[in-house]
Amino acid sequence: MGREGIKDIRQTVNEIYFGSPEHAPEPGAPLNKLPRETYEQKHGDKELDMES
Repeated sequence: MGREGIKDIRQTVNEIYFGSPEHAPEPGAPLNKLPRETYEQKHGDKELDMES
């Protein structure tokens, strides 16, 4: 919880002073989906249907 708080503060400070985030968010963070989740949302579960 402390690590997330520090990251949020750094992110906010960078956006205020520099107008952009420090770096890209980590995959799998609460508001950042994993690449697989994004793919499944966009394309559905077609690959899973083909396997069965």
